[in-house]
Amino acid sequence: MASILRGSYSSIVEVYRNTKGMLNGAPSYSFQPLTTIIDSTYLVPGQMACRLDLGWLKPGAQAPEPVEAGMPMPRVGTLFFDLLDDGTMPLLANDHLKVLSGPITGIFQLRIIPEPAQDIIGIALHAEVQVVEVSIATLGVFPGVEVI
Repeated sequence: MASILRGSYSSIVEVYRNTKGMLNGAPSYSFQPLTTIIDSTYLVPGQMACRLDLGWLKPGAQAPEPVEAGMPMPRVGTLFFDLLDDGTMPLLANDHLKVLSGPITGIFQLRIIPEPAQDIIGIALHAEVQVVEVSIATLGVFPGVEVI
């Protein structure tokens, strides 16, 4: 169902989900694009319209990533998106989002379970979740670091 935030959705993302398998007797994990409709207005399999806000974290519920030595700070923000028409959540924790168009570029990961944002009487209007950039090019950022 389209939320009142739909007009502010400026990004199109492709959703990748973790698939597990076996490779020569060892567990194998890879991310594959979804093939189902996850946005009941956009209607492109595996893609959805959303808003990525890298300048806002929900106070008290989301926190910036800790600083790691030798690593640039990842971009952290909030993803706003619509629920499906039947009210189910189209995204899961650990999904990866590849931004196809919009003002923000990159690959982001949902590290926590998305939660619906409800109005005063308990009707879910949209969903939101903290996202963290997982694909960071470090070439030239630190001496001696090369990207393969």
